[in-house]
Amino acid sequence: MKQAPSLTIDLALLEEECGPSTWTRGRTYARDGRIEITSAGADQVKALVQGTETYWTAFQMLGEELVMDCSCPAFAKYHGPCKHLVALAITLTSPEGRKRKSAAADSSARLHAYLRKQPLDKLVELVLDAAEAQPDLKQRLTLQADTAEAEPAETARILKKAITAATQTRGFVDYRRMPAWANKVDAVLDHLRATLDSGRAPAQAVLELVPYLVQRLEKAVENCDDDGHIGFLLDRSAGLLFAAAKAAQPEGVALARLLQHLDSECAYFELDDPISTYADLLGEAGQKVFVEAIEAEWQGLKALRPDDKDAHAQSMDRRALTNRRLELARARDDVEMQIETLAKTLVTQHHYLNIVELCQATGRDDQAKSWIEEALWLFDKQKTNELVETAAEVLAAAGEADRALALLWEAFVESPSLSRYRTLTQTAKAAGVSEDWPRRCLDHLEEVTAAEEVEGSGPRYGWEAFRSADVLIEIHLSEKHLAEAWAIAKTYTISSRISEQLARASESTRPAEAAGIYEALAETAIKQTNRSSYEEACEHLGKASALRERAGQIDRFADLLADLRRRHKAKRTFIALLAEQFP
Repeated sequence: MKQAPSLTIDLALLEEECGPSTWTRGRTYARDGRIEITSAGADQVKALVQGTETYWTAFQMLGEELVMDCSCPAFAKYHGPCKHLVALAITLTSPEGRKRKSAAADSSARLHAYLRKQPLDKLVELVLDAAEAQPDLKQRLTLQADTAEAEPAETARILKKAITAATQTRGFVDYRRMPAWANKVDAVLDHLRATLDSGRAPAQAVLELVPYLVQRLEKAVENCDDDGHIGFLLDRSAGLLFAAAKAAQPEGVALARLLQHLDSECAYFELDDPISTYADLLGEAGQKVFVEAIEAEWQGLKALRPDDKDAHAQSMDRRALTNRRLELARARDDVEMQIETLAKTLVTQHHYLNIVELCQATGRDDQAKSWIEEALWLFDKQKTNELVETAAEVLAAAGEADRALALLWEAFVESPSLSRYRTLTQTAKAAGVSEDWPRRCLDHLEEVTAAEEVEGSGPRYGWEAFRSADVLIEIHLSEKHLAEAWAIAKTYTISSRISEQLARASESTRPAEAAGIYEALAETAIKQTNRSSYEEACEHLGKASALRERAGQIDRFADLLADLRRRHKAKRTFIALLAEQFP
């Protein structure tokens, strides 16, 4: 027998996948001891993690791939590992965590060995006792028992009743009850999926029940404090629908009408390119009915423009139909049909950009320029960064570099940023323009920064990230002008975010100055007086310690630690974390 690969978790890769915020919260969960390892083996581990709710979390090696799973809504809704998986991973890499994993593995092995030796009647009694204490488990087992020997018509009736019961909200379902409510629906979905394996007649029953389930879920949205649960259930329903259609092999026209009904009537349920996905099942006759339904509805739509009444709401209402017609046009490789479809709904800048990008991708440069000119005229007073950059690209390609640069300069002056600086200077370089645009940008920012400091007005654009001095330093760092960046930092007020960027860029060449920034950032974090901020402060201090040692100033850092312990001795959580990092 081939041995399963052992469980391996790369913490650095995991941190990169989840991002700093999720990583910090997961690390806090691990330090707080919220993880209970329930079972473990060479290639898998499962645990309960105590958060707002208690969630099941698991890692498993399948071949060379690490598979992650968590029952929390965030894992179903967002890409990447959640804080519960981070907490489990960090726990597993600690000495205490490895001991707990080993103990859980031993316990699991003993339990399996014990149960295998028990008589069947005793195992049945154990399951029934557990079901009496867990209503969800009893409901699931009862549903399986009721449908085990039932005829297809009776199976359909039982399953419909189960769907009705599982999707009832009985008033408003708040966020605390939502996971349990979703688990009941998920259990019914599991049973519907298992029913498909019973033959063609049960599969037809499931195919007819999925629209009812979708209808019930869409109705439930109004009475739920949802956080991705219903979206996950609707996604599962879409997969179940395709599996049921494949198993039941319905007549193509009937299937087309069912799909078209779901596609046009549902607000949240989404089918992924049904014409292509269901092509073999629809057949020529079914595809024709589906396409004719799309065209009939499409021809009834009027062109929609920004100044039309309720334009945004109307554009959302027709989004599904627009997507279907675009899928049809792409399947036919008909670019003009795609442009015609997109041009019927032109409410936002993004709508125009979709057409421009399509024209660019298909070599229709003149059309791209025509559409971008219209967008610039319509949205002259509220141009987004994406519109400005795309317009500059189109104009430069059309030989109008001066207009492109004027547009980019106007945007930079209005709201300076590193991104806008790069676009402007790269466009000028590509166009071979002789004017020194980098110097012009820096001169403008230096003038604005000096004015801000004199006026004492603080951030010019409403929040700290867009302080002019911040942008100046970002630009200098991007150009490897470290001395100039430090000159700005020592002259003007800058944000914590940019201070940290400057410190990171200075660690190898200016360790003492970088250490000073990290120490100042630690002081700022301590003032927030919560555990997460204290952990952040300790991280900054850890970096400062290494840099002071490199600069030959370790005594200075020791004095700082003593001062921190004296001034913040009342903050017991911080002092404990400090002692843990600097024993």
